[in-house]
This record gives sequence, structure tokens and C-alpha cells, in this order.
Amino acid sequence: MKKFLSVLLIFAFCFSLIAAPAFAQITFESETTAEEAAPEESDFEEAPVTEAQLDQARLTLKTIADYVSDFDADEAYASFSKIVDLADNFDFWKDDMTSDARNFVFGELKKNIVDDGKEDFFEELIRLSASDEKAKAEFAKSNITIVSDNSLDIMGIMTMTVEGNSYVYADATGKVMQRVSLSKGPEADTMLITYEAPGEDGKMMENNFLVRFGDNILTIAAKFEEESEFSDALEIAFTETNKISITGLEDKRTSTLEFVPEKYQIILTAPKTPTLADKDAPSTATYTLELNPENKSFGVTADGVEVFTAYFYPETKEITIAAEGLSDATAELGAESSGDSITLKFEDETKTVRLTSGDTEIVNLTFNAAESMIEIEISAGEMGMMSGFSLKINKADSSVAFVMMGMEIFNATLDPQAETVTVKSLDFETQSQTEEVMTLEDLARMLNPAVVEYESTDY
Repeated sequence: MKKFLSVLLIFAFCFSLIAAPAFAQITFESETTAEEAAPEESDFEEAPVTEAQLDQARLTLKTIADYVSDFDADEAYASFSKIVDLADNFDFWKDDMTSDARNFVFGELKKNIVDDGKEDFFEELIRLSASDEKAKAEFAKSNITIVSDNSLDIMGIMTMTVEGNSYVYADATGKVMQRVSLSKGPEADTMLITYEAPGEDGKMMENNFLVRFGDNILTIAAKFEEESEFSDALEIAFTETNKISITGLEDKRTSTLEFVPEKYQIILTAPKTPTLADKDAPSTATYTLELNPENKSFGVTADGVEVFTAYFYPETKEITIAAEGLSDATAELGAESSGDSITLKFEDETKTVRLTSGDTEIVNLTFNAAESMIEIEISAGEMGMMSGFSLKINKADSSVAFVMMGMEIFNATLDPQAETVTVKSLDFETQSQTEEVMTLEDLARMLNPAVVEYESTDY
């Protein structure tokens, strides 16, 4: 199952490489035409909310209401504090991830989906893991919980649900982030991947990828939503030990992912886009992620320069993050300079999480089970005057309130049956409370940036 997740990670990286040039072109075009053809405000009109957006809003409302009704401050703290234990699982980096991925792709994946045409291969993998106590324990080490025969909870921030050979990633509110379906391709030794993700209007945008299996080499052709036929996009080669090469078939530029098990490293080498201002700069950039099981840390470097390092201390329940420029950021919050590092401290007895810089406490969160709330106190700098915030969750009426120094300044009551959110807020000038009822359509517009239609063609 871990091999399966590793493969999904690799495919996600490849999809991003395919999509990047298209997005860059869109961005470039919009930048060059924005000032030249800025339409008058009157030429814009708000597009109507679609059924897909309403369905998304309905699901979001129900999911948040369910979270509110199930909220347990003790459990919330316990889930948050688990990140301190991540360093205890660094040993998995010793595995030969390249061989695992290659064997899974050209062995199990090709055999079951391409050769045998099996339609529930992925679902069966999850189902088998769900019935295996050892597998569940392994997942738990990485903060992944098997919640049903076909569903995983990943660190409490997203879920992955598998049906047949399709899997759906959704965020904590239930909003679908991506849907991927795999099936036998139209030609011999090919597999079809359908990748869907929500566009700006909330509708699912569909892109298709045709994967051809060669001798430890995959060739991926892409067909985007607006296109009628496939065009070759990427070649992924598993031909070297501990290294995966990814080549764009149009620009012939190659990126590599290299796994170095003995050093607990993943090294990404990617081509740089040359600029006129920096035309003599190196043509590639190298990013290294390195885990250190001995001192329980992991760090990221870019071309040999440290970006950040995180140190885990499970015994004292602390995480220290060091990064260049952090002292400037903490100074703006009023913290005394103590080097470029901050520390996250977890106190189990009081269920409190403290963010500190040196001897200065910046903010702390206290998970109060008795009052069903998360108390927020900002101690440093100008924000210190605002200490005494609380996020109060009321299961009885499915409401979430924001309280400051004993005064309720915001309250949102969720009603999935009526499909409304009642928002009450305090007007500081008049000291009176205003009330607004948000409909499902209002919520849909809030979740999706307003889509506008331009009527004129005067470009």
C-alpha cells in the first residue's frame, strides 16, 4: 500500500510538470493583455452560480457542521501534537523507493489494470490493508488512518476515498481537490488516466493522460479539456538505480528524482528557465530533502544553501524550526531577536501549544475540553493587546463563535437542513450586533471566486 501511495506522489509530480507550461502561457497572455485591454467595469457581469457549485457548497456546509457536532478539544490537541512523533518514523527512508515504485508500476499496476483489466485493484488494496492490523499500525505511524474499507484520513487535513480504480482527494471541509481514475488503455500496453480538478467556476475540469509501458520507461501523452487528441508530453525512465528521470518531449528538458537511502535524501534536479537578466546562471537547480534519524531533524537546501531545518524533540514535545530571515519576521511580532529560529511546544497536561522565539512567547493555543473551545492568546508586540481570543464551538446549535475579552464579536450558526449559515457580528462603533443569513448560493460564491463574463470584443 505504501508503494501505491509513493506511485501516486510521483504521478502527481509528473502531472504538475505537464500542466506548468500551459499555466505559464495563460499567465503570460493575461499579463500582456491586462493593461492594453482593461475593460470598463460596466462590461462585467457576475456569472450565475452553477449546480456543481451549489453541490460543493452543500457538501461543505454539511461537512463543517459534522465537524462542529463531533468536535472534541482533547482529540483535536492529540491529533495536532502527533506531528512531534513524525521523526520516530524516519527509518522508512532506508527503503529502496525507486525499486518499489518501478516494481509496482511495471509489475502490479500493469499486470492488474493493463494486462488483466481488473476494475477494482485499488479498492482491493485498501480493503486488504483495512483488515490487516500490521498495515493499519504502519499507516498510523505516518498519521494516516484507515477509516473504512475504502477510505483513508491523511493527518486529519484530507481524505482519500477509493472506488474501483478511482481515488478522490478531499480537504477537511469535504471539497474535492482532485479525482483520478485509471483504466485499461485503447491500445496494447497502455493505460488511461483521467485527472479531474475544480476550475475557477467550481466545475470539474477533466484532463486525460495516455500511459504507454515500455522497458522500464513510461511515455505519457496528454489531452487537456479543450483539446481533441493526445500529444506526447513526458517520458519517465526508471532505468537507473535509485533515480527517476522525467523528460519533457517538447522541450527535451529533463528533471530527475534521486533517492539516496544511505543518506536519507531525496534530490530533485530541475531545469531553470533562463532570463535575460541572469542568462549566465546555472541551467539547473538542485533541491535536497534530507532526514536525519540520529538527531531527529529534516532539512531542505536549494543549490547547497539551507532553506530551513526542523528539529524534533519527542521527549520534551518540542519542534524547533530554523530558517534564514525568521528573526526579522519574529521581530515584527515584537519578539526579541534570538537567531533565526522558532519553537513549537506541546504541553500535554494543560493541552496547550506555545509558539516561542527565544524567551519570548508569541502565541499560545489552549484546547479547553470543558468549555469546548480553543483559547488563543497573542503575547508579543502590538498584537499583544489582543490577547484573550477564544474560538468557541457549540455542539448543541452547530455554531462557532469568536470571543475577545469576554465579548462575542462573531458567531456563525450552521443549519445544513435549511441550507443556511446565520452570521452575527459586533459593530465596534455602535456596539450593536448585526445579523445576516447566508444562503447556499451566497456560500457557493464565497467558496468560488466570482466568475465574470466580459461582453465586449474590443481587444
